[in-house]
Amino acid sequence: MTEEVAALLGTPYQGAPLERILDGLVRLTAADGPRVRAALDPVIERRHWSWANEHRWDPLCLCETVVEVFRSAGVSRTDRRRERWEKLLTAVHRPGATPELAVTDPKVPPVHRLLRARLAEIGAHLDEPGQSGLLALPTSTNGLLDPMALLERLTALGDREPGQWDLTQALLRLPTEADETLAAKAAALGTAAGQRFAAWLRDGGLPQPVIRSRTVTRDPRRGNRHWEWAYLPAERILVDLTPPAGTVDRYGLLTAPATPLGGDHSGWVHLWPSLLPRHRGVVTAYALPLVAGAADMDERDGAAVLPLLAEIEGPGGAALDLAVAYGLSARHGPDRVATVDALLTLAAAGELDAAGTGAQLGTLASRQLVKLTRVVEPVRDAAQAGAPLTVWRLLAAAPGAAGRAHATAWPAGSADPGGGDGNRDRRTDRGARPVRRGRAGRLQPPGHRSPPPAQGTGRGVTHRNASDLPSPAWSAGTSVDM
Repeated sequence: MTEEVAALLGTPYQGAPLERILDGLVRLTAADGPRVRAALDPVIERRHWSWANEHRWDPLCLCETVVEVFRSAGVSRTDRRRERWEKLLTAVHRPGATPELAVTDPKVPPVHRLLRARLAEIGAHLDEPGQSGLLALPTSTNGLLDPMALLERLTALGDREPGQWDLTQALLRLPTEADETLAAKAAALGTAAGQRFAAWLRDGGLPQPVIRSRTVTRDPRRGNRHWEWAYLPAERILVDLTPPAGTVDRYGLLTAPATPLGGDHSGWVHLWPSLLPRHRGVVTAYALPLVAGAADMDERDGAAVLPLLAEIEGPGGAALDLAVAYGLSARHGPDRVATVDALLTLAAAGELDAAGTGAQLGTLASRQLVKLTRVVEPVRDAAQAGAPLTVWRLLAAAPGAAGRAHATAWPAGSADPGGGDGNRDRRTDRGARPVRRGRAGRLQPPGHRSPPPAQGTGRGVTHRNASDLPSPAWSAGTSVDM
């Protein structure tokens, strides 16, 4: 474990998984806390400078919190660090209230507040004898937890009650399908944790929220009081989350307004998908401001979370469509590469709404919220990697959305920033055959047969490979500064 902690603290945090390290810390300190502390002290002293403090300007930073958890190993129960953790746990937990997880900073998404509460709980209970590790330790690399593994861990605990947030996190990693047989076994444990596990299985777990897109505009008056607002783009399309009708959002995870604010320490965002591995749309909504910043503010690493989002489960909705559209338009190459990886993973699993993504891309482009020339390279790469039909569906949907947005955003007689008329053939087929452009320049699906050309006209050109995939007519002539 010492080597893993040294690797973690030796460089700036880039999103490395923490669960295995924290689980080992809990297990080892329960057996011999002072020895663990003696081994970790030199590692903590040699940590990278970026772990030295909390970076309080960034609400997402957890550097100091993680270091303090390591420093809590082997300390006495009367140490001031214990008091700090207990006070923090009291501040974030509101028993009997809705949501139970208190909002200490409105700029911090609910899933990040859950992560901070778990770290505080781990710090408060280190060195307690009998600790057998974390209940929420996932059994899959994407954060999923096998229900049988959780049942075995609860059985091993006996009459000991687990941590409030450890059990909550474990439940959030379970399948959403009801399992009455397993629920009966959990209830038979006769403990409060077993009853809670059984009720969660019978109720189907955390429901999927309602996701709606929203246009967020910059308020110039806020720039005088909050410096973050002064550097935001004038307009950005985001999403907000609301719980389904009749659902009590117990932890506040399904309620999030569309806010343009993000943070500098985006590596911590890489942990979010593994915290809610069955709710891709929820996590994408939380991360969307950072992904959008990679396109409309030229920030780095904002889209690096997209491949992780592609590996988890659940509907993505408008949040995922927007995230991929913004990622394709990212300023920096590594962000566009990450977006292509996510697009290919989602397409291979049949979980990418190519038409929805194209519609969002068309809307963003026609309203000049992204730069179209950045999209050419990633869509070409996606087509050459084996997804030409997905790329065609994406591009075919973009002109229609651009035309509808143009009609409302641009008055008659003004210049069209997209350069297209919005009328495109949106038919598709099942194959991945060559893509053809008709004699009128219309983008047509693979296998489409154009009518015979009139006298004096040339025939359509058939593109024989994915590298010849045509760009839609609406992007022709568009001059955008990279």
